[in-house]
Amino acid sequence: MQAVDRLCRLDRPYDLDDERELLFHEAMQEAFAHHRRSCPEFGRFCEQQGFQRLERLEDAPFVFVNVFKRYELLSVDKSQVVLHVRSSGTSGQKSQTFFDQASLDRAQAMLEAVFTDQGLVASDETTNSLLFSYDPAEAPDSGAAFSSSNWTRFTRQAEVFYALRKGPDGFFFDEEGSLEALVRLAQSSFPTRIVGFPSFLHRLMTRLHAPLRLAPGSWVLTGGGWKGQAEQAIPREEFLQLVSRKLAVPPERQRDNYGMVEHGAPYVECPAHRFHVPVFCRALIRHPVDLRPLAPGQPGLLQLCTPFLTSVPNLSLLTSDLAALEEGCPCGRQAPVLRFLGRGGTRKHAGCAIAAARLLE
Repeated sequence: MQAVDRLCRLDRPYDLDDERELLFHEAMQEAFAHHRRSCPEFGRFCEQQGFQRLERLEDAPFVFVNVFKRYELLSVDKSQVVLHVRSSGTSGQKSQTFFDQASLDRAQAMLEAVFTDQGLVASDETTNSLLFSYDPAEAPDSGAAFSSSNWTRFTRQAEVFYALRKGPDGFFFDEEGSLEALVRLAQSSFPTRIVGFPSFLHRLMTRLHAPLRLAPGSWVLTGGGWKGQAEQAIPREEFLQLVSRKLAVPPERQRDNYGMVEHGAPYVECPAHRFHVPVFCRALIRHPVDLRPLAPGQPGLLQLCTPFLTSVPNLSLLTSDLAALEEGCPCGRQAPVLRFLGRGGTRKHAGCAIAAARLLE
């Protein structure tokens, strides 16, 4: 997978040019050939779609994301799987994906490139971490646990506190312990990185009697949305200002991230609080009725493409998320901007954020 490896190890993840466009196309061709050859179900699917060779990305066959909830599709022997992660949904089929070592290495390289670009890599710095997530030792196959814990590898760690604890009746939000940890970390000379679901941090901030002051260099890295706590959600700008007032973390050091277990690629807000599509990925927007590709600015169903995961044929996913693609950003990055508009359909998708939000009830 030479082209895939080269693509996933590019630096400057938001720079685009003709050479990088050709490399992405070559990597997708390589990935399609691999999955058709190595996953019998995907090979039959491509045959049914009359797909022979990737010419245009919008013409390539895509798989609806829920397929990976119901079926275990692999393009490597299961003995090669080194990491199996699931969503934290509490009902129905859980989202899942499988990593072989090469795919995991590519995922780590992509995340490091994105974090380096955003100024989040500080290997010589010691920080504290307050993670609104599960301890990987207690939830080893949780996608949320893996992601949030994985983000701690970009600094040296002093104290690490996991807010979702395992008790006799399952996981619970350790609200009192988290509040005590937040107050304690505000007294530390080390910067603090707060990572995870925004609803948990919002709950703690409403309980603070007086503002705290986290050490300079602290970050707040949210993700997963409010979903199950939508009635308590506040506008993004209001949230940024609340964190700034309560914790002394300025808006430019607060970032949201978008991700899903089935896709696995990193989408992190830029300093202007917009999501750019990194060079390892492409996004298309499709009409929710006839699935035709839509022009920039038009809202529709989000399709995400990336060739990095060679263990599972998820290289072209149609999601249930509503979004629009836009051009231009005050931050100056070239890559297109993804504007998320919510989830399509009429039923809740009980993924990580909804499952975790139920712990606040």
